[in-house]
Amino acid sequence: MLRQPIEDGSYVDIKLKYGFITIINKRYDICENVDTIDKKCPLDDGDFTIKKEFDLPKAIPAGEYELTATAFSRDNNSVTCMIAKVTF
Repeated sequence: MLRQPIEDGSYVDIKLKYGFITIINKRYDICENVDTIDKKCPLDDGDFTIKKEFDLPKAIPAGEYELTATAFSRDNNSVTCMIAKVTF
């Protein structure tokens, strides 16, 4: 659920961890990247679903991965957060 609309200047902090090792810790501009999920800015507040399928490399080491994505408005207010855990 988006607590505020996503507009130009909104961003998401992505962190991907493999056990205790941080693999990715990066900030992305949402509106510059939203086309990768077949959406366009601005995004309205309220319920929001992302469905994206992609192939993973076969060389991914077995183990538990944790993905955290925290989205912020252009005014630096937290808009939403997602935590996903995947085990290979």
